Amino acid sequence: MRAGALTGLQPDHRRLEQGKLFLEDVKALGRGSSAMVYSVRHRVSKKEFACKRIERGPARFQHDNLRDFLREVRILQRLHHQHIVRLIASYTDEATFSLILLPVANDTLESLLRQITPSANEQGESILRHAFGCLLSTLKYLQDHAIRHKDIKPLNILLSDQGSIYLCDFGISLDYSETKEATTEGRVLGFTPGYCAPEVGSGEARNALSEVWSMGRVFFDMIV
Repeated sequence: MRAGALTGLQPDHRRLEQGKLFLEDVKALGRGSSAMVYSVRHRVSKKEFACKRIERGPARFQHDNLRDFLREVRILQRLHHQHIVRLIASYTDEATFSLILLPVANDTLESLLRQITPSANEQGESILRHAFGCLLSTLKYLQDHAIRHKDIKPLNILLSDQGSIYLCDFGISLDYSETKEATTEGRVLGFTPGYCAPEVGSGEARNALSEVWSMGRVFFDMIV
């Protein structure tokens, strides 16, 4: 892809052949179980993006990591909501599968809630009040578009410098737009104890209502 491919902030996904030629790291933003997120800068336009890099890992894990990467790309290509991260491009190299995203968020709801007295902070209190409606509209949007996020938790809710809310990390999400079947059963390989619905942790049948439980658990944290 030409060097200027990211200069216009196109809303559609772009496949970069050699992403590292066009992007330089600015700073690390956070780390998950198998991915690192960086703030990166386009070398020509100087615009900044978030880059989620999923480690390829040992050969025996590469197939699963590639599957999760491609799933997240496909799902984010379908989603266009003001409170969901936006996919700009993706690329692969010898070490990672990488997604280029907006916005560049330096904080999460989890870190805000970890403050000793978040409600005593006027800005934090304002963000929490604003977040309820934002997250409810996001959940409704996902259900209207036949997507189960499957890992709703404060760590996966980003906060921009302006206090805007964004749901991220769709690597284990389920797109049931074709099958029209939201219910799944059997052992669950990826979930977060404390934020997953009881039926998820026990491996029983779960569906879109399990997402409502998880969001309610997040709201509980925001209230107390």
